[in-house]
Amino acid sequence: MNRKLRLTAASVAAAVALGVAAPTAQAATEHAPARAAATQTITVDSNAEARTLSASLTHDGIAAKTIGQTSSVTVQSDLTTKGVPWRQVIRAYKLLKRVPGAVSWSAKVAKEAVKLGKAKGVAYLKKKIGELHFWNPVKWVWKTILVFANNADTLWSIIQYIVHHH
Repeated sequence: MNRKLRLTAASVAAAVALGVAAPTAQAATEHAPARAAATQTITVDSNAEARTLSASLTHDGIAAKTIGQTSSVTVQSDLTTKGVPWRQVIRAYKLLKRVPGAVSWSAKVAKEAVKLGKAKGVAYLKKKIGELHFWNPVKWVWKTILVFANNADTLWSIIQYIVHHH
């Protein structure tokens, strides 16, 4: 009797998590407004400083350009830095917070994963997810996250975000 009750509760929790996550993610991608790139203009003392600043920012992966012969640099800003989709990382963390015990379990596993490094850490996380029981809602919320965070860079960013924000 107790086992059936636990299975039912876990199934309901997973259905709620999946039922809320899937339509929200789909609605966000289908009806997202067109994003306009936000820019910031930095004014410096001379043209040489503007060119140096522009080259330095471009080297760091930030889109920057000088405008004509003026001593200002225009910097484009957005939420992604060097290919890491931060919206997916934050969405994953918010989804973990909705399932009781998911953040604490994830933080414990993420701390061990960080010690192992990027490649082994991501593999360790996937192994630990696979070791969870099939009725555990934490397993199903992570399976949902693995669907939209399908590469190692995104998973590694999620691991680091959990470690730093828990």
